Amino acid sequence: MDKTVCVKNADWVVAWDASSRRHAYLEHGDVVFASDTLTFVGRDYSGRADETIDGRGLMVMPGLIDVHSHPGHEASYRGIREEHGVPEMYMSGLFERASAYWPDDEGKLACAEAAYCELLRSGVTTLVDISGEYPGWVELIARSGLRGVLAPRYASSRWVVRRSHLLEYEWNETAGRQAFEEALRLCDDLAKHPSGRLSGMISPAQIDTCTEDLLRDSVAAARERGLPFTVHCAQAAAEFHEMVRRHGITPIQWAHQIGLSGPGTLLGHAMFIDEHSWLHWWSKKDIGIMADTGTSVAHCPTPFARYGHTLEHFGKYRQAGVNLGIGTDTVPQNLIEEMRWATVLARIAAEDIRSTEMADVFHAATAGGARAPARGPRPARPWRQGGSRARGPEEPVDDAGARSPALAHLPRRRPRGARRLRRRRAGGRQRPRADPGPGRRPRAAHRRPAAHGGERARARRPRAPHRRRSPRSACPRCHERHAAGPAEADRRRPRPARRLSPGLHPHRHREPAGRHARRRRLHRRLPRPGRAVLSPHRAAGDDAQPGGRHPLRPAGPAPRAERPHRRVPERGPARDGRTTRSRARSSTGACTGSAPWT
Repeated sequence: MDKTVCVKNADWVVAWDASSRRHAYLEHGDVVFASDTLTFVGRDYSGRADETIDGRGLMVMPGLIDVHSHPGHEASYRGIREEHGVPEMYMSGLFERASAYWPDDEGKLACAEAAYCELLRSGVTTLVDISGEYPGWVELIARSGLRGVLAPRYASSRWVVRRSHLLEYEWNETAGRQAFEEALRLCDDLAKHPSGRLSGMISPAQIDTCTEDLLRDSVAAARERGLPFTVHCAQAAAEFHEMVRRHGITPIQWAHQIGLSGPGTLLGHAMFIDEHSWLHWWSKKDIGIMADTGTSVAHCPTPFARYGHTLEHFGKYRQAGVNLGIGTDTVPQNLIEEMRWATVLARIAAEDIRSTEMADVFHAATAGGARAPARGPRPARPWRQGGSRARGPEEPVDDAGARSPALAHLPRRRPRGARRLRRRRAGGRQRPRADPGPGRRPRAAHRRPAAHGGERARARRPRAPHRRRSPRSACPRCHERHAAGPAEADRRRPRPARRLSPGLHPHRHREPAGRHARRRRLHRRLPRPGRAVLSPHRAAGDDAQPGGRHPLRPAGPAPRAERPHRRVPERGPARDGRTTRSRARSSTGACTGSAPWT
């Protein structure tokens, strides 16, 4: 039987409020856990406890989750990374440093041991370790006591910087495929590790150093094994331009195009997206792709801040619905310092202190990391009747289900920027708006969704007076259509096309838009009083009115008689036996007669 431990009467407890799905402070609380499961968070615990810890003078908080780290080599960059950067590479020193310096196996073990100690001191209990496989790696992290998600990385090429302004690649697809097979073997072995705290993650190194086939096979292997998937993507401006040169779209869009995005994917950094101010790209799709597909982002502010880079910005990602986690990816390995940097830089990038609160960043370092694939894929959790969700093994609980009495004094305010649409994560679908949750009444407009898709409501909606008629109604061709009613005329009105020759229908022209331009266009087409107007749509012939005038327009003064006639061919006998056409047109446009073509 598992040992039950109770932290009694702690001064402060950072507890999970299930109703708002956020953390909140609880004063003078008790925390009880057995093995790796929290069994009670609240006040006045009266159950059994095998061990009791006096919590006076202490604060109890959730363990932090580091979703992106490279402990195997980051410590060796101490004293180098703080000042290293290449201006020709948009200030980043990543490519030059990675191609010039790398520790050996013994150095990797020393770096990892120092990093694990720093992470434990800063409150990290779960770590995503993205490193190349080296001897003693698994044994070291098992001895550390951390919950480790090991991500052995591999690639089809490596970066080469021979000239400071040019990023080159040395490709070796065979070696990349072999490293991929070894990574799969290690991930399969980690699932059987006796500690029960280690698991694997499929991790091709970077989006630009792997072939498309290797990336597709990697994500397919992750889905097949039920493992999370991570890759560095959109981490540098040079990488962005390289991917645009190869594929014509951004790294995020290309990753989505080949099937890498999804709820099981964690993108490393995802900083240089199409909306970043350093890139001036034309599209605005990347954040929406990540939010709609449920893709998570590992945010590591410190290493990029040393180059002068920053995410633009944390609040925008969060408000769009992108799940964010916090990583270190630097030296020293201090996740609390990363949280502080994330908050400050988000406010600088947004130019608004209200864009990001410390509570938002704390949520990313705890619940965001748990929701991200850092701790492995979890099955969908169904909603119980009444709206309360069945608790999973990874989540804290309270003593009253949906709302703890110990947290009843806390305000029920909605976090700033939160969406009003309540969502669920069951099967990747969103919670119906007709079921807003326990104790809440749905709005009248959403109690019963319309089967006709709102067409009836739109048909009953009165149209604005200024839209009932347009300059198109001045055209004789459109006159009859408007007689049927403004709605019918708008529905059958031809859509604007490319600019055609002046002899065609005037509505086919692209003319300047705007109120005054439409007014000028209308007056230009309307007839002036007492002036004849020729119809461009009615052919002259038997049905033409005298003088070639349109029957709906007033007649004007007779034209000048000295204007020369214009001959148009007409069918008739010819010298070679063929028929020709000849018709003399007067200045009024009426047909006056026919004669052989000579």
